[in-house]
Amino acid sequence: MLLLAGLASAATVAVLDFDGYGLSFSDAQTVTQGVRDAFLEGGTLDPLSGSDIADGVSKGDDDTLRRARELVSEGRRLYTAGDSTGALAPLAEAIRLHDAAFSDVGRRPELADATLLRGLCLLKAGQASEATAAFAAAAALVPGYAKERGTRMSSDAAGLLSAAEGTVAKGTRAARDPGEVGRIGEILAVDYVVTGWVSAGGEISARMYASGELVSEVKVVLEETPPLPVDGAYTALVRDLAVGSAGAPVAVAAAVAEEEPDPEALADEEDPGPPPDFDEGDDAPAARARPAKASGTAKVTTTRATTTKIKDSGTMRYAEGPLVQRWYFWAGAVAVAGGGAFGIWAAVQPTPVEYVEEPDSWGVTVTLPPAE
Repeated sequence: MLLLAGLASAATVAVLDFDGYGLSFSDAQTVTQGVRDAFLEGGTLDPLSGSDIADGVSKGDDDTLRRARELVSEGRRLYTAGDSTGALAPLAEAIRLHDAAFSDVGRRPELADATLLRGLCLLKAGQASEATAAFAAAAALVPGYAKERGTRMSSDAAGLLSAAEGTVAKGTRAARDPGEVGRIGEILAVDYVVTGWVSAGGEISARMYASGELVSEVKVVLEETPPLPVDGAYTALVRDLAVGSAGAPVAVAAAVAEEEPDPEALADEEDPGPPPDFDEGDDAPAARARPAKASGTAKVTTTRATTTKIKDSGTMRYAEGPLVQRWYFWAGAVAVAGGGAFGIWAAVQPTPVEYVEEPDSWGVTVTLPPAE
């Protein structure tokens, strides 16, 4: 129960898909997953998985996504039938619905498919500049789109897409609006949101937000891009990222009340048990309802980092220090070790035996029972 309470009260983080510039979507995903794994292995924050993020941001939008997919299928049918102009309207509506369901956060390939198909329709309809913009948007969502999605297209379309990808790779690095980041964090019900990008030159930029406010930002240049999932570069990035603007680890950051807690009370306090929103019958926090979407900047809740009575020891945190630093641990260890040594000594002692000469000249060895 103590473990469940600890998991339920752990601070959470959502690492959104990193944008890629000059490298493939798969390589950008490798970086994203590497950062998530580093948070998990370091024990600083509890990261959401990619599927949890995708499901969380679109929670309640099942009908919206279903309709968007139907419109994409309709647009593809019209495009295949030669009616590129007729396909533009359903595809534009599908993209709008995907945007409403935050598909750019959790379902990038789906949104990129609809965007690129619209670009192909625009190209067929003779609207080259609009097609170029659509291809650039698809390339920003899924770098290396043609290879990643296995899409076949005409040489004209392939050349236009390649040029658009080159423009995106050399262009300005995009950064999400803090208000939008705050809304995403609110929808996912997490304490922190991390966004970032990675380039073919080894540059990685990552930002951490709390309730829409920038907490920390880290920029590094790596020798290898992308680093392998087990590379220590991710650990170093997360360690530096998890230091807030005030210089205190955000791993133990918590929203504080008007009055500061009493340090002595914290030291003597018994296990508080699960927080109010945790159901002891479950092994995860109760599901939180997604708030209605609204335009504008999300309301900001100020958080302040505190390290009161916390000793950091790798992936575990103790309120009174590790168990091995307490006197009763070593007293018990000595007692157990002594008992074990006596048992081993007794086991290796020779068993007493007696040789008896019988009248018929047969010798018999009799094992004597242990002395009482």
